[in-house]
Amino acid sequence: MDQALRLLIPTLYVAATTMAYALSNGTGSLHLFGGGDDSVYYLSAGEQLASGDTSVAVTNAYVYVVAFVLSHVGSAFTILALRLLNLVAAGLLFWAVQDLTKNADTAGVSTHTATYRSIRASIPFLLYPTLLYYTTTGLYRDIWIYALFVGAAAFALRLINRRIRPIPGSLVVASILVLLFLLRGYAAAAFVIGLALFAIHRASRSLLLPLLIVGVVGLAMLLFIPSVKIPILGRSLADIIAYRNDPATFGAGSSMGILLPANHPVNFVALYLASLLANAFGPFPWAIHSPYLAVVFLFESIPAMVTAVLLWRSRKSVSAGQAMLIWLAVVWLAFIALSNANYGTACRLRVPAWLILWVIATTKANAPTRSARCLATPDTLVHCHPPSSDSPGFTSERPN
Repeated sequence: MDQALRLLIPTLYVAATTMAYALSNGTGSLHLFGGGDDSVYYLSAGEQLASGDTSVAVTNAYVYVVAFVLSHVGSAFTILALRLLNLVAAGLLFWAVQDLTKNADTAGVSTHTATYRSIRASIPFLLYPTLLYYTTTGLYRDIWIYALFVGAAAFALRLINRRIRPIPGSLVVASILVLLFLLRGYAAAAFVIGLALFAIHRASRSLLLPLLIVGVVGLAMLLFIPSVKIPILGRSLADIIAYRNDPATFGAGSSMGILLPANHPVNFVALYLASLLANAFGPFPWAIHSPYLAVVFLFESIPAMVTAVLLWRSRKSVSAGQAMLIWLAVVWLAFIALSNANYGTACRLRVPAWLILWVIATTKANAPTRSARCLATPDTLVHCHPPSSDSPGFTSERPN
């Protein structure tokens, strides 16, 4: 069955991409949710660059990719070629998810268990509407962002599990993050911050310390330096909140209706937590007012809630590598919650986080009851006895 899925998934994606191209009459997008979308921008900007017009506003590196293909393919099937190129990213994403699945649990498992974990990890590629949509229906950079984010996580996990040499592995992760930065800068920033918080968690063996650091730094920025530009991002916290709260930005029908009051810290924290829940799990039943949101709730929100419950129930048997993956996913969701107030955008941005969390959940569904693994509890990260040969380096003694 595993081999059948490996044939079914690429066949499905190629067929869906070709069909969407045919239905769009050879244009960049199907326009399912309005009169225009990012595909229109990428195609227009790419055509301008390809024609030598350097006055076009370029927001990310994907525009240059579109322009390059337009310049060198030069046929009636240029847009189809661009769409098929995105399938390369889908293939890389599939590999990254499978690699995460294989390495997320360092305990030895049978071939039978490994096969069924691989099958479960493949389910989102068949039933995740947002993933399917942004891979097959238009010229979107998102599939490349998904592939790079999850791919960097896969190599970082190999580093943690000592399944790749430190220097080559670190160079690969750094190179992927550079590409990710060129496509979506704050995704790369979230990845780096997630790694840093995991390192603090690991060194201190306390979940409280990294959370305390985030809270103190966040409130300090909000209260004292809201207008200071954040390095790499090029925006201040005030800029991000103003962008998020602007009705012109997220005032469409799928708006969450959650505004963050920058001048009231207590309300800000409460509403930010509401935004985090909405961006991670929404839409909730009371927010459904269209067929699109109903589909998202059934195929994305409910599975996300089930995944979260599975992870919570297995929180006392989380390995070091799995803890790192959870930090990466949660920090990315936290970034989205700060800058976004629209369900459609949330669905598009959160895909890599839930792919990563789903992988961890698949390894927990039938994890061995006794294994050499690192435990992550609310207050401590320690090893069970005996430690494995590829132990990530935690002490085997529990703190007093």
